Amino acid sequence: MTNPDFVVPKTFDPHLHPQEIVLVGCGGTGSHTARLIARLLVHLKGLHLAVPTLRLVDPDVVEAQNIGRQLFVPAELGLPKAETLARRLSCAFGLAVEWANEPFSADRHLTRPYNTILIDAVDNHICYVSK
Repeated sequence: MTNPDFVVPKTFDPHLHPQEIVLVGCGGTGSHTARLIARLLVHLKGLHLAVPTLRLVDPDVVEAQNIGRQLFVPAELGLPKAETLARRLSCAFGLAVEWANEPFSADRHLTRPYNTILIDAVDNHICYVSK
């Protein structure tokens, strides 16, 4: 069912842009996706366009089996994935990447639910979603 009050704009409105991107899961798919998103945000910044906030959410820590397939190195063993990745991207690209080392919660992690791009990159929804 559609909302009769919602009208799809017929032309591009530069004021209707996402204000945040929330990536849930920083493992095999998520770590590489985060890097690509960061590169896109740097490009937007270079064009002097609005740059949404990037927030990474993952309760896991880096384990030995993550090295190689995921975007982590042996020196990061035991560190929180979301924080480690956020710090690396912040340093590499000059972005203020936010992180949460906990299961995803819409109440805590979606600060602007109507202007948010939410990306699911989890392998097991039970571990990543708080009740």
